Amino acid sequence: MTAAPATAKLPGRWMVLWMLVVVRVAMGYQFQAAASAAPWLISEFDIDYATVGSLVGFYT
Repeated sequence: MTAAPATAKLPGRWMVLWMLVVVRVAMGYQFQAAASAAPWLISEFDIDYATVGSLVGFYT
């Protein structure tokens, strides 16, 4: 029996890494967008900060 060489390259490993990076950045952007929209949500829907906090908590 022969073992696979330790330096064998996995096909598409860099593509998978880039996909994970893009997904993680998008998640961070969406989370920050919810927080930065808080003043607009408060004025538009006449809600308080506790409700906005609940919305952000439910979002995550």
